[in-house]
Amino acid sequence: MGKIVFMHCDLDSSDGRTVEGITLVVDGDVKTVLDYILMEKGDEFKSRTEIVNHALIDGLKILTDEIKSSKNENIAPKKK
Repeated sequence: MGKIVFMHCDLDSSDGRTVEGITLVVDGDVKTVLDYILMEKGDEFKSRTEIVNHALIDGLKILTDEIKSSKNENIAPKKK
């Protein structure tokens, strides 16, 4: 369907911790699909980045809901 390249790097946060950074490169058919979504839903999404963010968050919710339902537990960290 196209090409998505993930690149990993370690970044220093403002509080001195090292955090994981991910760069996403989108090409080919995947870019075409993102452009189509942007064209059709331009009132909801202003960029390909917003579409990918939305898809990632929705995908993570689906996966964690599946895990929670199979284990009957809450895996999200509790807010302080």
